[in-house]
Amino acid sequence: VLLVGGNPMGLPNARLVPLLELVREKLASGSEVGGYLRTADVKLKSDADLAEMAAMGVTDVTLGTECGWDPALERMRKGHTAADILEQCPRLEAAGIKYSLFYLGGFAGAGKCEESARESAKVFSQLHPVRITIMTMTPYPGCKLREEVESGAFELAPESEVMRDVATFIANLSCDTLIVGSHDSNLFRIDGVLPRDREGIVATLEMRQRQTDDEALAPLRMRMLAI
Repeated sequence: VLLVGGNPMGLPNARLVPLLELVREKLASGSEVGGYLRTADVKLKSDADLAEMAAMGVTDVTLGTECGWDPALERMRKGHTAADILEQCPRLEAAGIKYSLFYLGGFAGAGKCEESARESAKVFSQLHPVRITIMTMTPYPGCKLREEVESGAFELAPESEVMRDVATFIANLSCDTLIVGSHDSNLFRIDGVLPRDREGIVATLEMRQRQTDDEALAPLRMRMLAI
């Protein structure tokens, strides 16, 4: 059972547990429940809160970590730091809750992706995510980032740099996990198991990088709409 919405598992347990009880009432008592959760909200929950969630069937959550480089996290006002990621994910593990992480290619902006990718790999490599989903920074209409891109306050990384970003991240990632990179925000498709498929994924991204026409693809990124 997937609780939909941007941050359902971030609800205080006083509100979340009755929903989980409803799932158990309407469906099989052994139902597994998952949903999205902000790193900052894990920090707000006590160990007892996390244990209660696990006891009520929460088995898998997905965290919008985006990257593990503090300058980019601060710039985008994510509300957590690399240290927070390293502190909170093991707390989920201790409670018996598996987790998946998002990595957002191009998150650091033009000219900064290489450093961000290497630092992010250092952080993610210390964790045990079930999967890492790869997405690409996209300034959808109506969001603050769109205004900053249009005003010149933020420069999007060109598509070739995004591909280099993701390739560098995966090349330096040492945890055993699934890589899922088929999201509609990506102008590439990668999937595999690490470490087994690392070389193939990196080679694919490097090939796509060499073939990419950044000038031609820039308007496409700006035309993308949120789904």
